[in-house]
Amino acid sequence: MTDKVKGRECWIDVAKGIGIILVVLGHVTRNENLIRIIYSFHMPLFFFLGGWIINRNCGKNIINKQYIKKKFANLILPFFEYRIILILYWYIIEYRFRKLDVGPIWFLPVMFFSYMIIAFIMPYIKSTNAKRVVFLFFVLLAIAGLLVRQYVYKLNMELLNEVYVNSIRVLTGCSWMTVGMKANDSIINSKKVNCSLVFGITAIVCVVLSFVNGDVSLFNLQFGKSYVLYFLEGICGITAVLIVSKVISSNRLIEYLGQSSMIIMAFHEPIKRVLFVVYDAVVPKFVGEGTHEVIRTTVTGSVILTIITLVVCISVVYIFRKLIGKLPDNKWREVLFAFMK
Repeated sequence: MTDKVKGRECWIDVAKGIGIILVVLGHVTRNENLIRIIYSFHMPLFFFLGGWIINRNCGKNIINKQYIKKKFANLILPFFEYRIILILYWYIIEYRFRKLDVGPIWFLPVMFFSYMIIAFIMPYIKSTNAKRVVFLFFVLLAIAGLLVRQYVYKLNMELLNEVYVNSIRVLTGCSWMTVGMKANDSIINSKKVNCSLVFGITAIVCVVLSFVNGDVSLFNLQFGKSYVLYFLEGICGITAVLIVSKVISSNRLIEYLGQSSMIIMAFHEPIKRVLFVVYDAVVPKFVGEGTHEVIRTTVTGSVILTIITLVVCISVVYIFRKLIGKLPDNKWREVLFAFMK
Protein backbone atom coordinates (compact mmCIF):
# COMPACT_ATOMS: atom_id res chain seq x y z
CA MET A 1 0.00 0.00 0.00
CA THR A 2 1.42 3.36 -0.99
CA ASP A 3 1.94 6.28 1.33
CA LYS A 4 -0.54 8.23 -0.74
CA VAL A 5 -3.27 5.66 -0.08
CA LYS A 6 -2.34 5.54 3.58
CA GLY A 7 -2.56 9.32 3.80
CA ARG A 8 -5.95 9.23 2.11
CA GLU A 9 -7.25 6.69 4.61
CA CYS A 10 -5.89 8.74 7.48
CA TRP A 11 -7.67 11.93 6.49
CA ILE A 12 -10.91 10.05 5.92
CA ASP A 13 -10.65 8.62 9.45
CA VAL A 14 -9.92 12.14 10.70
CA ALA A 15 -13.07 13.38 8.94
CA LYS A 16 -15.09 10.59 10.55
CA GLY A 17 -13.50 11.45 13.90
CA ILE A 18 -14.56 15.08 13.56
CA GLY A 19 -17.99 13.88 12.52
CA ILE A 20 -18.48 11.69 15.60
CA ILE A 21 -17.25 14.49 17.86
CA LEU A 22 -19.96 16.71 16.37
CA VAL A 23 -22.57 13.95 16.79
CA VAL A 24 -21.80 13.63 20.50
CA LEU A 25 -21.62 17.40 20.95
CA GLY A 26 -24.96 17.77 19.16
CA HIS A 27 -26.57 15.28 21.55
CA VAL A 28 -24.91 16.69 24.67
CA THR A 29 -25.62 20.38 24.17
CA ARG A 30 -28.85 22.25 24.81
CA ASN A 31 -27.53 25.36 23.06
CA GLU A 32 -30.01 25.86 20.21
CA ASN A 33 -27.59 27.79 18.00
CA LEU A 34 -24.94 25.10 18.32
CA ILE A 35 -27.48 22.36 17.60
CA ARG A 36 -28.74 24.14 14.49
CA ILE A 37 -25.22 24.49 13.04
CA ILE A 38 -24.10 20.94 13.85
CA TYR A 39 -27.27 19.27 12.58
CA SER A 40 -26.97 21.10 9.26
CA PHE A 41 -24.22 18.72 8.10
CA HIS A 42 -23.03 16.20 10.72
CA MET A 43 -25.06 13.17 9.53
CA PRO A 44 -24.76 14.00 5.79
CA LEU A 45 -20.98 13.95 6.33
CA PHE A 46 -20.98 10.17 6.93
CA PHE A 47 -23.06 9.46 3.79
CA PHE A 48 -20.81 11.81 1.83
CA LEU A 49 -17.69 9.95 2.94
CA GLY A 50 -19.34 6.65 2.06
CA GLY A 51 -19.96 7.95 -1.45
CA TRP A 52 -16.42 9.32 -1.68
CA ILE A 53 -14.96 5.90 -0.84
CA ILE A 54 -17.26 3.89 -3.14
CA ASN A 55 -16.56 6.28 -6.03
CA ARG A 56 -13.55 4.17 -7.09
CA ASN A 57 -16.04 1.50 -8.24
CA CYS A 58 -17.89 3.73 -10.70
CA GLY A 59 -18.85 1.79 -13.80
CA LYS A 60 -18.27 -1.56 -12.12
CA ASN A 61 -20.76 -4.23 -11.16
CA ILE A 62 -20.09 -4.64 -7.43
CA ILE A 63 -23.50 -5.81 -6.21
CA ASN A 64 -22.93 -9.49 -5.53
CA LYS A 65 -23.27 -11.98 -2.69
CA GLN A 66 -19.87 -11.12 -1.26
CA TYR A 67 -20.55 -7.37 -1.26
CA ILE A 68 -23.97 -7.76 0.36
CA LYS A 69 -22.54 -10.14 2.96
CA LYS A 70 -19.75 -7.70 3.80
CA LYS A 71 -22.08 -4.73 4.22
CA PHE A 72 -24.51 -6.85 6.24
CA ALA A 73 -21.69 -7.90 8.57
CA ASN A 74 -20.44 -4.32 8.92
CA LEU A 75 -23.79 -2.55 9.36
CA ILE A 76 -26.85 -4.76 9.94
CA LEU A 77 -25.31 -7.37 12.24
CA PRO A 78 -23.83 -4.69 14.53
CA PHE A 79 -27.21 -2.90 14.46
CA PHE A 80 -28.98 -5.96 15.91
CA GLU A 81 -26.22 -6.52 18.47
CA TYR A 82 -26.32 -2.88 19.55
CA ARG A 83 -30.10 -3.11 19.76
CA ILE A 84 -30.01 -6.18 22.00
CA ILE A 85 -27.36 -4.65 24.29
CA LEU A 86 -29.18 -1.32 24.55
CA ILE A 87 -32.56 -2.98 25.22
CA LEU A 88 -31.02 -5.07 28.01
CA TYR A 89 -29.38 -1.98 29.45
CA TRP A 90 -32.66 -0.08 29.28
CA TYR A 91 -34.59 -2.92 30.93
CA ILE A 92 -32.08 -3.29 33.78
CA ILE A 93 -31.27 0.38 34.40
CA GLU A 94 -33.54 2.88 32.68
CA TYR A 95 -37.01 1.46 32.09
CA ARG A 96 -38.40 3.32 35.12
CA PHE A 97 -37.07 6.68 33.94
CA ARG A 98 -37.41 6.86 30.15
CA LYS A 99 -39.11 5.21 27.20
CA LEU A 100 -37.19 2.84 24.98
CA ASP A 101 -36.09 4.29 21.65
CA VAL A 102 -33.86 3.17 18.80
CA GLY A 103 -31.27 5.87 19.50
CA PRO A 104 -28.58 6.97 17.03
CA ILE A 105 -28.20 3.46 15.59
CA TRP A 106 -31.14 4.21 13.23
CA PHE A 107 -28.31 5.40 11.00
CA LEU A 108 -26.90 1.89 10.36
CA PRO A 109 -29.77 0.26 8.37
CA VAL A 110 -30.28 3.51 6.48
CA MET A 111 -26.60 3.47 5.49
CA PHE A 112 -26.86 -0.21 4.52
CA PHE A 113 -29.78 0.28 2.14
CA SER A 114 -28.18 3.43 0.73
CA TYR A 115 -25.08 1.38 -0.08
CA MET A 116 -27.22 -1.33 -1.68
CA ILE A 117 -29.04 1.10 -3.96
CA ILE A 118 -25.87 2.93 -4.99
CA ALA A 119 -24.08 -0.39 -5.60
CA PHE A 120 -26.99 -1.60 -7.75
CA ILE A 121 -26.79 1.40 -10.08
CA MET A 122 -22.99 1.69 -9.94
CA PRO A 123 -22.46 0.11 -13.41
CA TYR A 124 -24.45 2.97 -14.94
CA ILE A 125 -22.58 5.77 -13.15
CA LYS A 126 -19.57 6.29 -15.38
CA SER A 127 -19.36 10.06 -15.79
CA THR A 128 -19.79 13.31 -13.91
CA ASN A 129 -23.01 14.01 -15.82
CA ALA A 130 -24.35 10.60 -14.79
CA LYS A 131 -23.68 11.47 -11.14
CA ARG A 132 -25.57 14.74 -11.55
CA VAL A 133 -28.54 12.92 -13.05
CA VAL A 134 -28.53 10.30 -10.29
CA PHE A 135 -28.31 13.01 -7.62
CA LEU A 136 -31.28 14.89 -9.10
CA PHE A 137 -33.21 11.63 -9.40
CA PHE A 138 -32.82 10.84 -5.69
CA VAL A 139 -33.56 14.44 -4.67
CA LEU A 140 -36.74 14.59 -6.74
CA LEU A 141 -37.90 11.23 -5.37
CA ALA A 142 -37.31 12.45 -1.81
CA ILE A 143 -39.14 15.73 -2.47
CA ALA A 144 -42.06 13.84 -4.03
CA GLY A 145 -42.13 11.60 -0.96
CA LEU A 146 -42.14 14.58 1.39
CA LEU A 147 -45.05 16.16 -0.49
CA VAL A 148 -47.30 13.19 0.36
CA ARG A 149 -46.16 12.96 3.98
CA GLN A 150 -49.42 14.23 5.48
CA TYR A 151 -51.45 11.71 3.47
CA VAL A 152 -49.26 8.81 4.58
CA TYR A 153 -49.50 9.85 8.24
CA LYS A 154 -53.30 10.21 7.98
CA LEU A 155 -53.55 6.48 7.30
CA ASN A 156 -52.29 5.96 10.85
CA MET A 157 -50.54 2.69 10.01
CA GLU A 158 -47.43 2.25 12.14
CA LEU A 159 -45.64 -0.15 9.78
CA LEU A 160 -46.38 2.02 6.73
CA ASN A 161 -45.14 5.11 8.58
CA GLU A 162 -41.92 3.32 9.51
CA VAL A 163 -41.33 2.19 5.93
CA TYR A 164 -42.13 5.68 4.63
CA VAL A 165 -39.82 7.50 7.04
CA ASN A 166 -36.91 5.17 6.39
CA SER A 167 -37.48 5.37 2.63
CA ILE A 168 -37.06 9.16 2.73
CA ARG A 169 -33.97 8.76 4.91
CA VAL A 170 -32.47 6.28 2.44
CA LEU A 171 -33.25 8.47 -0.58
CA THR A 172 -31.63 11.43 1.16
CA GLY A 173 -28.69 9.26 2.16
CA CYS A 174 -28.28 8.15 -1.47
CA SER A 175 -28.36 11.80 -2.51
CA TRP A 176 -25.51 12.62 -0.15
CA MET A 177 -23.57 9.58 -1.31
CA THR A 178 -23.82 10.75 -4.92
CA VAL A 179 -22.58 14.18 -3.80
CA GLY A 180 -19.61 12.41 -2.23
CA MET A 181 -19.06 10.40 -5.41
CA LYS A 182 -19.07 13.51 -7.55
CA ALA A 183 -16.78 15.39 -5.24
CA ASN A 184 -13.04 15.18 -5.59
CA ASP A 185 -10.14 16.46 -3.51
CA SER A 186 -8.49 18.58 -6.23
CA ILE A 187 -9.55 21.88 -4.71
CA ILE A 188 -8.25 20.81 -1.30
CA ASN A 189 -4.98 19.44 -2.67
CA SER A 190 -4.37 22.33 -5.04
CA LYS A 191 -1.57 24.63 -3.95
CA LYS A 192 -3.28 27.48 -5.77
CA VAL A 193 -6.17 27.41 -3.32
CA ASN A 194 -5.96 29.13 0.04
CA CYS A 195 -7.41 26.46 2.34
CA SER A 196 -7.86 28.95 5.18
CA LEU A 197 -9.88 31.24 2.93
CA VAL A 198 -12.03 28.39 1.56
CA PHE A 199 -12.59 27.05 5.08
CA GLY A 200 -13.57 30.50 6.36
CA ILE A 201 -16.01 31.10 3.51
CA THR A 202 -17.66 27.67 3.65
CA ALA A 203 -17.89 27.72 7.45
CA ILE A 204 -19.49 31.18 7.47
CA VAL A 205 -21.92 30.29 4.67
CA CYS A 206 -22.86 27.08 6.50
CA VAL A 207 -23.60 29.01 9.70
CA VAL A 208 -25.60 31.69 7.89
CA LEU A 209 -27.63 29.16 5.89
CA SER A 210 -28.30 27.05 8.98
CA PHE A 211 -30.07 30.03 10.55
CA VAL A 212 -31.79 31.07 7.32
CA ASN A 213 -33.06 27.56 6.60
CA GLY A 214 -34.00 26.67 10.18
CA ASP A 215 -33.93 23.36 12.04
CA VAL A 216 -32.92 20.24 10.13
CA SER A 217 -32.79 16.61 11.21
CA LEU A 218 -32.60 13.62 8.90
CA PHE A 219 -33.94 11.39 11.66
CA ASN A 220 -37.07 13.54 12.03
CA LEU A 221 -37.30 14.30 8.28
CA GLN A 222 -36.78 17.99 8.99
CA PHE A 223 -35.09 19.84 6.15
CA GLY A 224 -35.77 23.41 7.18
CA LYS A 225 -37.55 25.81 4.89
CA SER A 226 -36.02 24.41 1.72
CA TYR A 227 -34.63 21.04 0.63
CA VAL A 228 -32.24 22.99 -1.65
CA LEU A 229 -30.89 25.10 1.22
CA TYR A 230 -30.52 21.90 3.22
CA PHE A 231 -28.05 20.58 0.65
CA LEU A 232 -26.26 23.91 0.26
CA GLU A 233 -25.62 24.31 3.98
CA GLY A 234 -24.65 20.64 4.23
CA ILE A 235 -22.15 20.89 1.37
CA CYS A 236 -20.58 24.00 2.93
CA GLY A 237 -20.27 22.33 6.34
CA ILE A 238 -18.85 19.14 4.84
CA THR A 239 -16.34 21.12 2.76
CA ALA A 240 -15.13 22.89 5.89
CA VAL A 241 -14.67 19.54 7.66
CA LEU A 242 -12.82 18.06 4.66
CA ILE A 243 -10.41 20.98 4.57
CA VAL A 244 -9.67 20.63 8.29
CA SER A 245 -9.22 16.87 7.82
CA LYS A 246 -6.80 17.34 4.93
CA VAL A 247 -4.83 19.96 6.85
CA ILE A 248 -4.60 17.73 9.93
CA SER A 249 -3.98 14.76 7.61
CA SER A 250 -3.06 12.39 10.43
CA ASN A 251 -3.86 12.49 14.13
CA ARG A 252 -3.89 9.22 16.09
CA LEU A 253 -6.54 10.31 18.58
CA ILE A 254 -8.99 11.71 16.03
CA GLU A 255 -8.30 8.76 13.70
CA TYR A 256 -9.13 6.37 16.54
CA LEU A 257 -12.39 8.24 17.10
CA GLY A 258 -13.13 7.90 13.39
CA GLN A 259 -12.33 4.19 13.37
CA SER A 260 -14.55 3.74 16.43
CA SER A 261 -17.30 6.09 15.21
CA MET A 262 -19.95 3.35 14.88
CA ILE A 263 -19.38 2.10 18.44
CA ILE A 264 -19.38 5.63 19.84
CA MET A 265 -22.53 6.37 17.83
CA ALA A 266 -24.28 3.45 19.52
CA PHE A 267 -23.14 3.80 23.13
CA HIS A 268 -22.51 7.49 23.79
CA GLU A 269 -26.14 8.19 24.72
CA PRO A 270 -26.37 5.84 27.75
CA ILE A 271 -22.82 6.81 28.79
CA LYS A 272 -23.82 10.46 28.52
CA ARG A 273 -26.89 9.94 30.70
CA VAL A 274 -24.88 8.13 33.39
CA LEU A 275 -22.35 10.97 33.42
CA PHE A 276 -25.17 13.48 33.84
CA VAL A 277 -26.45 11.60 36.89
CA VAL A 278 -22.94 11.47 38.37
CA TYR A 279 -22.40 15.15 37.60
CA ASP A 280 -25.60 16.19 39.39
CA ALA A 281 -24.77 14.00 42.36
CA VAL A 282 -21.22 15.30 42.81
CA VAL A 283 -20.54 18.73 41.28
CA PRO A 284 -23.37 20.80 42.88
CA LYS A 285 -22.14 19.73 46.33
CA PHE A 286 -18.88 21.55 45.70
CA VAL A 287 -19.97 24.56 43.67
CA GLY A 288 -23.42 24.93 45.20
CA GLU A 289 -25.28 25.29 41.91
CA GLY A 290 -25.28 24.32 38.28
CA THR A 291 -26.87 21.02 37.26
CA HIS A 292 -25.94 19.37 33.99
CA GLU A 293 -29.00 20.96 32.36
CA VAL A 294 -27.59 24.41 33.16
CA ILE A 295 -24.08 23.74 31.89
CA ARG A 296 -25.44 22.11 28.70
CA THR A 297 -26.90 25.43 27.58
CA THR A 298 -23.43 26.99 27.32
CA VAL A 299 -20.93 26.23 24.56
CA THR A 300 -18.04 25.82 27.00
CA GLY A 301 -20.02 23.52 29.28
CA SER A 302 -21.24 21.47 26.32
CA VAL A 303 -17.68 21.03 25.06
CA ILE A 304 -16.45 19.93 28.51
CA LEU A 305 -19.26 17.36 28.88
CA THR A 306 -18.60 16.14 25.33
CA ILE A 307 -14.89 15.63 26.04
CA ILE A 308 -15.68 13.67 29.20
CA THR A 309 -18.23 11.54 27.34
CA LEU A 310 -15.76 10.79 24.56
CA VAL A 311 -12.97 9.95 27.03
CA VAL A 312 -15.23 7.42 28.76
CA CYS A 313 -16.37 6.02 25.38
CA ILE A 314 -12.80 5.58 24.14
CA SER A 315 -11.72 4.00 27.42
CA VAL A 316 -14.59 1.48 27.35
CA VAL A 317 -13.94 0.66 23.67
CA TYR A 318 -10.21 0.21 24.26
CA ILE A 319 -10.73 -2.09 27.26
CA PHE A 320 -13.34 -4.25 25.50
CA ARG A 321 -11.22 -4.55 22.37
CA LYS A 322 -8.28 -5.72 24.49
CA LEU A 323 -10.45 -8.32 26.23
CA ILE A 324 -12.00 -9.52 22.97
CA GLY A 325 -8.51 -9.76 21.46
CA LYS A 326 -7.66 -12.42 24.04
CA LEU A 327 -10.48 -14.68 22.82
CA PRO A 328 -9.83 -17.40 20.21
CA ASP A 329 -9.78 -15.94 16.72
CA ASN A 330 -12.64 -17.70 14.92
CA LYS A 331 -15.93 -17.03 13.15
CA TRP A 332 -17.89 -17.09 16.41
CA ARG A 333 -15.82 -14.22 17.79
CA GLU A 334 -16.22 -12.33 14.52
CA VAL A 335 -20.02 -12.73 14.56
CA LEU A 336 -20.69 -12.25 18.29
CA PHE A 337 -18.50 -9.16 18.55
CA ALA A 338 -19.20 -7.58 15.20
CA PHE A 339 -20.35 -4.49 17.09
CA MET A 340 -16.80 -3.92 18.36
CA LYS A 341 -15.16 -3.63 14.93
